[in-house]
Amino acid sequence: WAATAGTINTDGHYIAPDKYGKYKITATYYSLNDSIEITVFPKQLEINPQTLTIGVNKSHQFGVKIDGIFSADSNEVQWTIVDTNTTFENGLYQSPKDYCIQTIKAEFMELSASAEVKVMPAELKIIPNSKTMKTNETFNKFIAQADGDTVEVTWSADAGTIENGIYAAPGQPGTYTVRAMLQG
Repeated sequence: WAATAGTINTDGHYIAPDKYGKYKITATYYSLNDSIEITVFPKQLEINPQTLTIGVNKSHQFGVKIDGIFSADSNEVQWTIVDTNTTFENGLYQSPKDYCIQTIKAEFMELSASAEVKVMPAELKIIPNSKTMKTNETFNKFIAQADGDTVEVTWSADAGTIENGIYAAPGQPGTYTVRAMLQG
C-alpha cells in the first residue's frame, strides 16, 4: 500500500492527512497495482469578515478561512447572496442601491458558511442641523436624509419629546440633542 498523503497500514487502513484535498492510494501486489483517488474534505469553513457594514453601491472583497487558515484562493468557493439568490465571483461583493440587510453564503466542498451584510447610507443628516426654540415650543418638523434622500427613522431626544420629526421642547432652558436612527 502507498498513499500520496496521510498514512496507510499493511491492512489497507487509511488515516487521512490534516490538509483537505485529493490524494491517491495505490495497492501493489507483485507486478500488479491499482489506484484510487480519495477526497479529504475540510472540517471548517468561515467567511471573513462574518459581519460587514457597507454603503450603497460599494464593493467589498470577502475572504474565507478553511480549517482556520485564510485562503486567498476563493475562486473555488461558490458565493451567493441568499436573499436574492444571486451568485458573485471570487468573493467580490457589490452592495445594492437600497438600504437592506443581506446574508452572504460561501460553499466549498461539503461545507457552507454565512455572513451578514448591512447596507447603510454613507451619511445620515437631520435637517435643519440646529434649531433655536423657546421652552415648551413645538417645531414642525425635523427631516432625516440618508445620502440626500428623505428616509423613515426612529427619533429620540435628550429632553422634550419628538415623534415623526415633530419636536416639543422641554420646560427647562438648555441645549439638547435630537437623534435620528435609520430603521431596519
